[in-house]
Amino acid sequence: MSSFAIPPVLLERMVRLGDRIRTARIRRGWSVSVLAAKAAINRNTLTALEHGKPSTSVASLLAVLWALGLDEAIEFVKSDIPSLQRNG
Repeated sequence: MSSFAIPPVLLERMVRLGDRIRTARIRRGWSVSVLAAKAAINRNTLTALEHGKPSTSVASLLAVLWALGLDEAIEFVKSDIPSLQRNG
């Protein structure tokens, strides 16, 4: 078992991301079952992702973003941008 504690600010961001994914799904008129099928993931996994649960995998997140047509949004993450780099 890991001793790593997720910082509260990150937990809040996960919840906000889940809310945004839920909103995108609802705007498309899709049920949880429909989006889960399009992303090839389990409905429970999608629900956990929409609730911001930290146990969901990056692969599941990317599959959902792809199914929603939002996967290119991750391209803004660049390791060579000094302002985004963390020390330590």
